[in-house]
Amino acid sequence: MVEYYKIITSFAVVNNPDYLVNGGHIDQGLIMLDKEQIINDCPFLKGAVELLLNYDPIGRVGNYKGVYELSTAIECYTPDDGSDPGEGTIGVEELMKVITFTTYCDKRIVNDNQIEIFINKLAEIHPWEHPVIQLHGNGTIKMWDKD
Repeated sequence: MVEYYKIITSFAVVNNPDYLVNGGHIDQGLIMLDKEQIINDCPFLKGAVELLLNYDPIGRVGNYKGVYELSTAIECYTPDDGSDPGEGTIGVEELMKVITFTTYCDKRIVNDNQIEIFINKLAEIHPWEHPVIQLHGNGTIKMWDKD
């Protein structure tokens, strides 16, 4: 058995502002395996995928590189005093359609420095004020923030 770290973050679906009302296109893009449509509805995802494809051994699973998963989810948050939300109003709960990006790295071939560099670069790409980037492994979950 090989042990892996799991890295997870989410990106807002931004190209279709009435997404939740009209259903949007991203679910169709995922169903049809249409990467162009997915990137069109979630453009910051493109930077994450490009980073991953150029940062082996992150995303390496055996003889495969650049391994990642995409899924849709709903992100819920309430902007508080002092926040600068790109979407939403202070004090009002927001729901946003997101694409969840998940990748893996083999604990035998990756070191802590490589993981930290990758996650810091991922945080630089991320448009959110406080992007949540999770690292699962060793029985703990670490979360990165731009602050």
